[in-house]
Amino acid sequence: MEEPTVRKPDLIHVVFDSNVLRTDRSLNKTDMIYMRSLAKLGLVKMHFPWIVYKECTSHNIADITSELDTAENKLKNLSRKGLHEDEELVLNRIAYQIRKTKPMVKDSVEKVWNEYIKETNSILHPLREDYTAKIFEGYFSVLPPFKKLKSREDIPDAYIFESLKDLALKHPIHFLSSDENLGATAATISNITVHKTFENFYNSNEFECTKLYYEHKGKNELLMMKFIDLIPSVRKVIEEEVYLWKPFEAFVDYPLSNDDHISVGSIDDVKVSINTDEVKLIDGEFYVPLKITGEASIDFFMDRSLYYEIYDDVKLPSVSDWNDHVYLAEDTDNIIFEHTIVIPASILEEKDVDIAIDELELNYDDIEEFLFGRIIESRKEARKRRRHTDL
Repeated sequence: MEEPTVRKPDLIHVVFDSNVLRTDRSLNKTDMIYMRSLAKLGLVKMHFPWIVYKECTSHNIADITSELDTAENKLKNLSRKGLHEDEELVLNRIAYQIRKTKPMVKDSVEKVWNEYIKETNSILHPLREDYTAKIFEGYFSVLPPFKKLKSREDIPDAYIFESLKDLALKHPIHFLSSDENLGATAATISNITVHKTFENFYNSNEFECTKLYYEHKGKNELLMMKFIDLIPSVRKVIEEEVYLWKPFEAFVDYPLSNDDHISVGSIDDVKVSINTDEVKLIDGEFYVPLKITGEASIDFFMDRSLYYEIYDDVKLPSVSDWNDHVYLAEDTDNIIFEHTIVIPASILEEKDVDIAIDELELNYDDIEEFLFGRIIESRKEARKRRRHTDL
């Protein structure tokens, strides 16, 4: 059954509060993986206010550091429980490595976030000084989102609220927050829709077209993106395989002698080009068109009479006597041929690129057109000249 035509929906702008991200510190669980996929497809644009970024990363840094402190202390105290000094020395070395790791925690946590933001083309909104006057006016006057006079715990939410108001002037905003007060306050702003959970967002009317597009077209687009990233490795594997080709025989339509044996011993300086615009994904398989070039070493038999009929401006092959009628000719020539290989989409899940290209082989048309074009054309010209002389 043919899939329905699905129009690509308008871009959805999503802003996160830190409370919906607390269960996914690594940004690598189901929801944030899904959001990453949507962002790569240009279906959503994610926005992270600086306050949210700092709340999440600082909490992670403090928590990880605390757990490392606990692990280090427990390792050091194991000797009191009857551990031999030989093993105690090993564990003390591990404790030392843990102590050395702790200063790296901050950069490591921030790297996870920064890589996610870069990969998804999201926006990290900086802390703006011009918000400060508005925020402290609300702080002393009990303006939203402050719940009471001089409520310090609401200051971070006030910065998020100011960011939301500015963004809502440019785009319709979907704000994911489980904070009752901030959510209710944000919902009073035109152009802002609040969702308490990811599930609420996925089930919204605004997300319906995005979900439909992703199910019917987006998944294949993501697979294609991943495969395009893999193409340099695919190209390298194919080039290595071409170098390993064993000598083979072929035949051409215009025999160079009564024995039209041709041997290709090796192909050097191999280059493989892949036009990514022509790669197709059909039924779980990538159809990849290749253009392969290289310098081929070739041996073939050539009539002695033909050898002397070739025009002077044609490069002559090196020849040696074989018998009274033919020479054994040796030459090199540039080879260019095109081929399509089929690669299963499962390659994207493998650690190493392993491609079977047994089907990738030269045929006589390739050899006729590229390896011996100049000699064959000269042969035809020689025949014409001989016929003209006979007349």
